[in-house]
Amino acid sequence: MGIYVADFYCATAKLVVEVDGQSHLNAKTKQYHSVRDQWMRAQGVRVLRFTCTQVENNLPEVLRIIDQTLLKIPSPPDPLLPTNSE
Repeated sequence: MGIYVADFYCATAKLVVEVDGQSHLNAKTKQYHSVRDQWMRAQGVRVLRFTCTQVENNLPEVLRIIDQTLLKIPSPPDPLLPTNSE
C-alpha cells in the first residue's frame, strides 16, 4: 500500500487489520503508525488495530469487530449483472 506494508489487507473491502505487539508501544512507532493510518484512510481504506493480547485472549471479540466492520462496508457491484448504462 504505497510505501507501507499492512499485516492483513482485503482489497475488495478496502480494510486493513493490524496486530500490534510490544514493539508497537513506543512513542516513535506510535507516531509512525498514526501517519501511516492517516495515509491509508486518505486512500479510502479502513484501518482496524488490535494488540497481540487482544487477539490471543479474546479472538472471538476481535473477529466480531472485524465482521461488524465488514457488514458496514457496501458490497461491490456484481460484475455479471448489467448496469443501468447498458
